[in-house]
Amino acid sequence: MKNCHSVGKYVKTVTKIYKGFSTSVYIDIIEKWRYEMNRKDLLSQREKEVLELVALGMSNSEIGEKLMVSSYTAQAHVATILRKLHAKRRTQAAIIGVKAGIIQ
Repeated sequence: MKNCHSVGKYVKTVTKIYKGFSTSVYIDIIEKWRYEMNRKDLLSQREKEVLELVALGMSNSEIGEKLMVSSYTAQAHVATILRKLHAKRRTQAAIIGVKAGIIQ
C-alpha cells in the first residue's frame, strides 16, 4: 500500500490524542479513512482469513488447525493484525475489521 507508513503515523497520533476513548471513536476514524484509501489493502489475504476466524471466536490453535499452520504462526498473524489495525484486543480488531469493510 502506497501510504501505509503515513497512515500508521496518523493512527499513532490520533491514538495519543484520543487515548481512553471508546472503540467507537477508533471505528469512526477508520470509517473516515475508507473514503480516502482502500482499507481492504491494509491486510494481506491471509491476514484477512485469520481476522475472519478471529471474528468467529476461534483460538490460535483452532485457527492453526483450520488453516493448516501451527498455532504459533496463527498467533503471529493475529499479532500483526492487531498492530496494523492498532487494536489492543482480538475483539476490537474483529469489530474494526467488520466496520471498516475489511471482513464481512
